[in-house]
Amino acid sequence: MSDSSTGKRPGRLEHPLLAAIVAALVSALIGAVATVWAAREGKLDAIASPPTTTVTTTAPGPATTTTVTVTPPGSTAGAGTTNTGTNTGTNTAGDSLAELQPIAGGFVKGSFAIHAQPFGDGLYRNVGTCNRTVSTTWNLARKYTRFNAVIGLTDKSTDPTLKVKFTAYITDGTSRTATKPVVLGKYQAHPLQVTLNHADALELEAVLVASEGSCSGAGAAAWGDPRLYAE
Repeated sequence: MSDSSTGKRPGRLEHPLLAAIVAALVSALIGAVATVWAAREGKLDAIASPPTTTVTTTAPGPATTTTVTVTPPGSTAGAGTTNTGTNTGTNTAGDSLAELQPIAGGFVKGSFAIHAQPFGDGLYRNVGTCNRTVSTTWNLARKYTRFNAVIGLTDKSTDPTLKVKFTAYITDGTSRTATKPVVLGKYQAHPLQVTLNHADALELEAVLVASEGSCSGAGAAAWGDPRLYAE
């Protein structure tokens, strides 16, 4: 029914721009809730960004365009993540042992694969019947509490019968302790974890156990991603 005195219908918003904005907000909010529901039901992989609704209204005078942005409840759009590495501790990245200057011996720094697992940062040394034992020692200056690496034979090792015994030695003052030896053949990888407790020095050793290969080219003992941690 019309108001006889004003000619307007009662109960309606009189400003067309305000009415359009309210309608847009309601529509966008409904869409946002539906998007969140779909994501939680597994029908969407993720909500990449909050929906944006653009409303164009016509009112007396110049045309007005209003853009309304609604962020869905619980949306994480725009939130950043930081990769802190795979290890826990104060220094999550660790220090590469390959970057330290050894005080005795010498391994080769380079990239390789152990059982199809690639390592861009690593140490290796060829072993054979003429050089059955290889080792290198580093001064740690009592800075580190643990050492981690993946040990094994490089995939390019030519002798399928090659077996190598891996041992780590920790020197602290006048005492020298050894880890439990691990014997590995080709296509075998083993995680090495050594507790240092701020030791003075670390020695890594590889000893030939079995081989039918050549004097020095049977294969290479390797330490993939050798990392020192100070915690």
